[in-house]
Amino acid sequence: MRQLSHTMRNMFKTLTRLASYAVFTLAVITSCQTIADEDITDPVSPSEAGRHKVNVVTRSAAASASIVYPITVNAISPTGDIVDSQKIESSADKLALSLPEGDYTLVATAGGRSFPDGYSTHPTMTGKTAVRVSGSAVSANIIMGYAVSRLDISLAGLPSAVTAATVTLAPLHGGLTEAAEYSGEGQATIPLSRGADGIWTTGTVYVMPSSKAETVMTVTISREGEAAAAYGIAYHEGLKAAVPYIFKGVFSDDENDGIEITGSLSCADWDDTVEGEFSFGPSGSNAFGGSTGGSSDAGIINVGAMPEAGDICGGHIVAMVDDDGNALLMSTTEWDGLTSAYNETDPDVAARIAGSYQEDDMSEWRIPTSDEAASLMSRWGGEQADILNATLTAAGLSPLTLKEQSTGNNARYLCSDATQTFSFAAGAKMAAAGRTVKTYRLRLVKSVRYVVR
Repeated sequence: MRQLSHTMRNMFKTLTRLASYAVFTLAVITSCQTIADEDITDPVSPSEAGRHKVNVVTRSAAASASIVYPITVNAISPTGDIVDSQKIESSADKLALSLPEGDYTLVATAGGRSFPDGYSTHPTMTGKTAVRVSGSAVSANIIMGYAVSRLDISLAGLPSAVTAATVTLAPLHGGLTEAAEYSGEGQATIPLSRGADGIWTTGTVYVMPSSKAETVMTVTISREGEAAAAYGIAYHEGLKAAVPYIFKGVFSDDENDGIEITGSLSCADWDDTVEGEFSFGPSGSNAFGGSTGGSSDAGIINVGAMPEAGDICGGHIVAMVDDDGNALLMSTTEWDGLTSAYNETDPDVAARIAGSYQEDDMSEWRIPTSDEAASLMSRWGGEQADILNATLTAAGLSPLTLKEQSTGNNARYLCSDATQTFSFAAGAKMAAAGRTVKTYRLRLVKSVRYVVR
């Protein structure tokens, strides 16, 4: 009898847990986003008590969308831990994640997170959204976007004696983390093949975006019985995600048996068209794209001396800079009273600010990534913020805010497409953004490269 009673109690507990399971539907789409109904004001850490089954269904809402399978879906806690991860092999597959109650960022990756040869013949798409698992029905859509640059490279007029040709692009991001953040540094060496018309082409390939504000392209050609010859050019812009680049080059031997390449750069319909011209070789300019005069919009800034982190250079705040002159600028303007990307009334306010902001002659500012936000906290958090604020105040600029005067709480700045927040207050940590909070702040950033002339 005792054994039977014990068994019945276990069955009752099991049925109780099953009754409290959250039903969660995930749709991978390319056009819209719906977030969970619960307000996310403070991140809730997962708890093993009340673990829930999360049903995941994938579908495409746009006929033109071509998503590469498999898709990996990671459920990441506010502390960065992957609580569960599963793989979708086709659009017909259904997944069931097992998640404790709490807040999560669901990250979907379609295609490779890194390329062994630096390039791929299939694009990589990523998307993420935040959810709260709390026992009630949850519905969420993940917007999938291209995380790579598309390249179509062709070279015409190569001598018939040429036996091989490659194009190398560097520096590029090395790959994507499991949280779909760019990491590391690498390069892509792409072989070209000769067609019946004598034109050498790469076909359509995909590479990680540039990791710096300038991209170096090296064309290497080999002739039978001769050493390989390499020709490099500097493209004064970085390759961007979701942009297709079309490089067309024409070789011609000059009177000194050198090789000059002229051509054009354009983009297909993924994004706005980019046009430019390049040439390289013994008589070439060895540079193209943007402006060789150091246009700040192109990411290259000519200076007499290399600035240091914390300097005000040309009216811009230099937040960080490395030995090669690659720098992260922080906007002199600070916005407050903002909502996050999860707010149902105005989820795009931070994105709109970034899209229209211009500081002197410099545009194309953006919301910091989570990695950049972590670096900013590490470099300028706590006492270091006081040092930077003294410089900003002396220059007549707005200082960083550490505490909200009205509440005494740490001032929280938006990052990671306004889905996360960080603070310059001592001891502060990254946190998920809330749905109803209307007191977030924003400092935009921009990557540039300083060149000493």
